[in-house]
Amino acid sequence: MPDRNEPPGDALAEVLDRMIGSGRAAAGEVARARGYAQRLVKRLLPRSASQRRLLLANVPGEMLQAVSRRLRDEARARRHAKPRETLQLAELAVAAAERIGPENEEEDGRGVTLAEALTERGNTRRLVGDLAGAERDFAEARRLLSEHGGDALAEAELLSLQACLARDRRHFAEAIDLADEACSIYAFYGQVTGALSSLIQLGTLHGYAGRHDEGIDILGGALELAVDLGDSKDLLHVANNIAFLLAEAGLAADAAAVVDRARELCDEVGTRRDGLRLDWLSARIRADLGHHSAAAIILADLRAAYGDEGMPHEAALVSLELALAYARLGRRVELRHLAEETADAFRLLGVEREAIGALALLVRADAEEAAELAARLVAAVRRARSRGEP
Repeated sequence: MPDRNEPPGDALAEVLDRMIGSGRAAAGEVARARGYAQRLVKRLLPRSASQRRLLLANVPGEMLQAVSRRLRDEARARRHAKPRETLQLAELAVAAAERIGPENEEEDGRGVTLAEALTERGNTRRLVGDLAGAERDFAEARRLLSEHGGDALAEAELLSLQACLARDRRHFAEAIDLADEACSIYAFYGQVTGALSSLIQLGTLHGYAGRHDEGIDILGGALELAVDLGDSKDLLHVANNIAFLLAEAGLAADAAAVVDRARELCDEVGTRRDGLRLDWLSARIRADLGHHSAAAIILADLRAAYGDEGMPHEAALVSLELALAYARLGRRVELRHLAEETADAFRLLGVEREAIGALALLVRADAEEAAELAARLVAAVRRARSRGEP
């Protein structure tokens, strides 16, 4: 019982001192755990898979949450540049989270940390073509977030990535619903960057679903938001997607004008892969405008570039567009050589034998038949990717 003779201000000051001291101690523990995780992951990165597992097995329990999140962040930073390496890091993040015991369950504890790691691993599996594995990870992450009351922004990120998976499976209606839900969460919590990303995704998904006008309208709203934010990378992303939808809608001249402006932004702030995407779109626009020789030159360079980047599925898809350009130009000798090389690439990707056989038919087809065969072969490459074959 408090001493009634003691000034009330002194008692309040003592309580506040204890609270401040406790907060400082907690902050110090967080900083210590983050520092430990940073040092450990730095040691992990150059080591072999077996050495990484050994180091991870010796992490103290109270450090596992920080280590898992650091590994997840490292994986996220590499997710597009080096997906195979990213998958290894994401698997370590999951392994660390799975080791978190009941004594570390305060605040979000094991459940949400594991959900975040599974989300990253699921997305990396999607990027390397293991769509079934991605679906399993996403489903488990969503269950954990629901069970443990995870934060809404983690849920929004998961929804957005699930929309990417649905798109890869060509389930466009499902993808639109997921992206729309993610966008609503970001907007509700005032997360402007997340809302912009979701708007871009939503607009593009409408385009994939054949709703070009709706998609272009949504991307127009995203463009206004990007202008308000003043980030050139955001503007480049929006412009790239608007050009894509204009081309999908058959408005090649309008798409070409947007690509020209996007190219200026890409020269300032874009990555090599941003440039390759613009080149691919530019080749398509030239083909749509009937400039097949110009398209063929761009596509031949792109095919080599995607090979150098270690992106075999993209290289295969570009090869099919190049084959179609050669067929339209009547360049049968080059088409035959390309078909032979592409058949070898298809075998490595695990494309069905029937599809590989269709390449021989493409060599002899006229332009209209070649377009139909190329569309079938594109679908075959996508199926091979969805099965997660190398």
